[in-house]
Amino acid sequence: MAVSAKNMTLQEISITSERLHHLIQTVAENYYQLEDGQRFSLINLAYDISADIETWMNAEEERDGGTTKRN
Repeated sequence: MAVSAKNMTLQEISITSERLHHLIQTVAENYYQLEDGQRFSLINLAYDISADIETWMNAEEERDGGTTKRN
């Protein structure tokens, strides 16, 4: 069973963030060599990974009493 994004540990979300970084880097470096379907699939994968990161960040904000470092 997969871990819910909002229940990930800091290490798990760090790894997820690294995966997103490397995926976007790969797409950027190979953009013109990729076929349209490949680009679409990889960008959708990046979108899904970013949603996990956003979910975790929102859960952390709630656990932290609704405050962020931006406030």
